[in-house]
Amino acid sequence: MESDVQSSFSGKLLDLAIDRDIINQKQYEDMWGVNVHRWLFGDDEIAKQTLINRIINLLHTHPTFNLLCISST
Repeated sequence: MESDVQSSFSGKLLDLAIDRDIINQKQYEDMWGVNVHRWLFGDDEIAKQTLINRIINLLHTHPTFNLLCISST
C-alpha cells in the first residue's frame, strides 16, 4: 500500500494496524507510549524516569491537575 506524502504522520502505521484489527487498543497504547518515550528521551532512562516521577507527583499533590487529566480523556 502506498501512502501520499501529505497523509503521513507519526503513528500512522499504528493507526492502520488498529483499523485493520492487526493489533488491539492495549497494544496500540503500549507501542505509542514506548515510541513517545523513545522520541523524547532516546536511551536516557534517568530523564525518562525523572519525568514520570514528576507526573506522578503532580497527580498526588495537585487534585486540580488530576481532575483535568481525567476530564480530558
